[in-house]
Amino acid sequence: MTGLGEIDDRLAAAAERCRRLVHAQARAEQLAAEAAELDVRLAELADRAGAEADDVRALEGVSLSRVLAALRGSRAQDLDRERAEADAARLRLQEAVALRDRLDRQLDRVRAEEAELADAGAELAAATEAKDAWLQASGTPVGRRLLELAAERGQLGAESVEVEEALAAAGGARDALARVHDRLRSARSWSGWDTFLGGGALASSVKHDRLDQAAAAAADADQQLRALARELVDVPGAAVELPALGIGQLTRFVDIWFDNVFTDWQVGERIDASLARVDELRQLVDGVGAELDRRAADLHMRLGRLADERAALLR
Repeated sequence: MTGLGEIDDRLAAAAERCRRLVHAQARAEQLAAEAAELDVRLAELADRAGAEADDVRALEGVSLSRVLAALRGSRAQDLDRERAEADAARLRLQEAVALRDRLDRQLDRVRAEEAELADAGAELAAATEAKDAWLQASGTPVGRRLLELAAERGQLGAESVEVEEALAAAGGARDALARVHDRLRSARSWSGWDTFLGGGALASSVKHDRLDQAAAAAADADQQLRALARELVDVPGAAVELPALGIGQLTRFVDIWFDNVFTDWQVGERIDASLARVDELRQLVDGVGAELDRRAADLHMRLGRLADERAALLR
């Protein structure tokens, strides 16, 4: 008959693999739902980008809108505005396409993990059958408790891995938000010089460069927050933090820059609004990280107790 130590290891490993399979299935379902929602968003953005491009062509070519703009003496301004709005629409579409590609890659990885864990249920059933046979043959209470500890160890071990993965995601989100904050603060400084002190072409150029950097950093932060949200789903009780992160729906953090064409005064106001939002998100992520640290410490302590009890029983 298979020895107790081997059964103990099989049971712990099978319990951990089963838990990982359940969570991989949940992540795959969540990613598929995000992808479906994003497909709707992509269609809307493609329509918007097409409409904005049509507006530009209408002002550039021979059309009633061009004639009316010429009569008002505003054709140049109208054309600049429409071109800017068309560029913004294309940027939003490009970012959504990039996000869809990332979701596909993530979904492929999760489905590969599902396939690798597909036999976890059968493994657990076989390990449980071996456990029952051993207990029936031995009938010792010590052996029964050792096998109970093995199952608990497998569950807690899997949960510990999930918490560590969520902690890593929280760290990534925290770093990404710090980069956004840094770029926005720099853009705000140059915006103030440009608006109030007449910084000229240099200040305006640097300001827009910082805004481009802030938009790129914000897009990365958005992805890091989404990754954190997905990891929190695997942590019992932690998913309640998801709505507070403001990423429960496919709304883009960088949309604040793409609503319409705005003045230097409005640039400053929007930077201030974005800084406030980033500070709010940083506080929320810090809170999530603190809770995950507490859970990691608790799991470490509980696993240590199980190990101590197991060692005592085996003496």
